[in-house]
Amino acid sequence: MGDHDRRGNEGAGSAGSAVLWFAVGACVGAAAGVIFAPAAGRETRASLGQQGRTLADECGERGRQAASALMDQGRQLWEECGERVVSAMKRAGEGAPVPPPAAGDGGQTT
Repeated sequence: MGDHDRRGNEGAGSAGSAVLWFAVGACVGAAAGVIFAPAAGRETRASLGQQGRTLADECGERGRQAASALMDQGRQLWEECGERVVSAMKRAGEGAPVPPPAAGDGGQTT
């Protein structure tokens, strides 16, 4: 039982040690980044701003392309199914028998 207790305490100490070493490494890395930075802060901010604007423009263009593709798919579906929907609505309005619902929809009508 004594061996088990010692191993449990060693595990807790090593976890704390790992966190401490991670923090030390992060600080050293940040300091090295500041020391060896190739550009001044103003230049770095300008570069990051330009990259952000470029990324925003690309995302906007891709969004417009996706919206256009979805609109095209919607039009295509309407062309394929719209006539059947209109025809069914006309039959229902004229009192014509409407075909029974498909097997998988539980017989519910809307």
